[in-house]
Amino acid sequence: MGKGISFIHCADLHLDSPFKGLSNLPAHLFDEVRNSTFLALEKLVQTAIERRVDFVLMVGDIFDQEEQSMKAHIALVRAFKTLQNYNISVYLSFGNHDYINSQTFSRNYPSNVFVFEKDVVEAYHYRKDEEILATIYGFSYIERAVDIDKSREFIKTGNASYHIAMLHGSLGASESKDHANYAPFQLSRLKESGFDYWALGHIHQREHLSNQPPIIYPGNMQGRSIKERGIKGCYHVILTGDHSRLEFCPLGQIRFERLDIDTTNWTDIADATEQLVTVIRRHCNKLGKVFLEIEWTNTTEMFEVWQRQGLITDMIEIINSTLIDQENWVQIISVKSKQPASFHEWHHGEQFLEQLVATFEDSNHTMTLLSSLWQHPEGRKWLKNLSDQEQEDLNKQAKEKVYQMLHEREV
Repeated sequence: MGKGISFIHCADLHLDSPFKGLSNLPAHLFDEVRNSTFLALEKLVQTAIERRVDFVLMVGDIFDQEEQSMKAHIALVRAFKTLQNYNISVYLSFGNHDYINSQTFSRNYPSNVFVFEKDVVEAYHYRKDEEILATIYGFSYIERAVDIDKSREFIKTGNASYHIAMLHGSLGASESKDHANYAPFQLSRLKESGFDYWALGHIHQREHLSNQPPIIYPGNMQGRSIKERGIKGCYHVILTGDHSRLEFCPLGQIRFERLDIDTTNWTDIADATEQLVTVIRRHCNKLGKVFLEIEWTNTTEMFEVWQRQGLITDMIEIINSTLIDQENWVQIISVKSKQPASFHEWHHGEQFLEQLVATFEDSNHTMTLLSSLWQHPEGRKWLKNLSDQEQEDLNKQAKEKVYQMLHEREV
């Protein structure tokens, strides 16, 4: 096993993601947001070329929606053709967002692209200097859901120097409100499989489940909401014999970040506004373009008064207008208050309050309570369906508002 191998591992490109939760942004800014996944793809191609890799692994959810846009399809084909010009192969599988039976465009990809077309594990050989240097294994989702453990189907065949597995799925029976538990696998099975590298997809946060062998989630290439914070990208992987070297390569064009702001010493709203602008600029100085969630901590009675008077909303609008006219803009897209300890205790012993809290904790109530708006002949003309994230945010805001209203007399 003297020869090494070099490749890019990426997943969850979600090309042409609609970014529904950001649709209220100024038009020019929203256009930039909508284009961010395409720019991340271009940077991926550039990275693969600059690093002279042998191939690229794309592990599911290349497209964001079941019905892929023509723009996304053409962008992907162009990317593949550019890689072909540099003799870089691509191994591609589809996941729960872009499953095979949902696709309308023909996969007229160039000859350097190898697609796992079936829902059973198949293998492709990667040849270099007329030698089978690696065997790459994978499968695609035919329908949206894959509920069985597909890792059992990954069995090494042949005498290639390296055996690499591509798996779009979830670890064990782990439950996550962000990701459905598809193609669940056991970490012990992957470790004992004898594969040299497990290229995972589906989970949007970077995670190293194992170093020997490497079992890696690269995360998605471009964050799409405040839940997907931090730097996003792919991994450049080099396998040499029994050794592996991984380097993370940033690709994301826009970052989502959270910032805690202590309001203890705020006494003047104008001064507080200027202080916050300074803090944000210092925090985001080297982060590029940023969408920011602010979490207020140690809120005072004065702060609560400002909030009820709408002055905090005015503050956010002023700050956003200040920070938008620069190359690396920053925009506050979400604010919330850190719940005081009493927040979790205020309802105990009161039947009405306990029932109220139980209603908030039942996520099914949100759309049930709002259903009359969507069923109204005029309302449904203007209202769009709420994403899970938007429903959760709405529920949190309502809960905080009720808490503030019930405690107004204490201020």
